Amino acid sequence: MICEKCGRALKDAESIQRGYGPICYKKMNPQPIRSSNGSSSGYNLADDKNYSVPGQMELSEFMDMGYDGRSGGK
Repeated sequence: MICEKCGRALKDAESIQRGYGPICYKKMNPQPIRSSNGSSSGYNLADDKNYSVPGQMELSEFMDMGYDGRSGGK
C-alpha cells in the first residue's frame, strides 16, 4: 500500500490503516501548541481584542478622511 499524500510505500501497520505515512500524517494533523506545564494554551490571536497590526487604521480614522469611493476623493 502507498501513502495517499506522497506516494511512498507504507510499511507500518498503523500507517497502512491510516493511509498516510507518519510524516505526511503529522503535516496534515499538527499537534496543538502546548504550554510548559503540558496543557494547551487555548490562545488564539484572532480572538485577542487587544492585538493590533502595526500601521493598521481604525474604521473611524478611515471615515474621518472623508473618502466617498468616487474618483477625485471627497
